[in-house]
Amino acid sequence: MNKTSKIVSSISLLLILVINCNNPELQNYSGRSDNRVEAENIVRYYSDEKPGKWKDQVKDHVPEYTIEDFNDVKRIRVTVPFSGTLSPPHYVEVIVLADNKHKQIKSVTFEKGVKDPVALFEIPGNYNSDLYIISKCSLHDMWEKKITPNN
Repeated sequence: MNKTSKIVSSISLLLILVINCNNPELQNYSGRSDNRVEAENIVRYYSDEKPGKWKDQVKDHVPEYTIEDFNDVKRIRVTVPFSGTLSPPHYVEVIVLADNKHKQIKSVTFEKGVKDPVALFEIPGNYNSDLYIISKCSLHDMWEKKITPNN
């Protein structure tokens, strides 16, 4: 994949996230029930609670994280535990850190063949709101994990 293709691919993924986040039918929908009318048969992000059609992929695709306090900063280390199942068509395309409304804060994109994708994010040490990690698998869609920074 040449540099232009990589940039186009990264932009396309980010546009998918932005379009989904701005779609009124899907806003605040992440597979959980709330008082909103949910779009029928649409799953925006898969998770360990709502794996949908990918129930056999949960252990390999739900992002994992650690949070480390360092001075006035919280460092978030994110991995996706593919359990050695990576092959060229199967890889993590991007890992996104999003706020409690699923608005992207930061992201890290990966090239095909990265066997142990790791994303490192920093947030202010006094940040208290929930966050989401969203990872995009090349074969198994987007997966999310909720983070509560103070726990």
